[in-house]
Amino acid sequence: ITGRCVYDLVYNPPGTRLLREAAAVGCQTIGGLEMLAAQARDQFQRWTGRTPRAGVMREAALTRFAEFARNENHVVR
Repeated sequence: ITGRCVYDLVYNPPGTRLLREAAAVGCQTIGGLEMLAAQARDQFQRWTGRTPRAGVMREAALTRFAEFARNENHVVR
């Protein structure tokens, strides 16, 4: 499949089955982390009037995901 793009809004885990299968057949893929980071950037700018440096929201999300992976205390049982 050429010229196709699959956008999965799930951001954790970043590599969903949908994205893996789409990539396997030649689709461009975009994960939900990109939308999450864009929303965070835009909200930060609206609330503070400042523009965060490029990539900072994505980096922050990845850091939190790594922390969650190491510590399961955040899981509601």
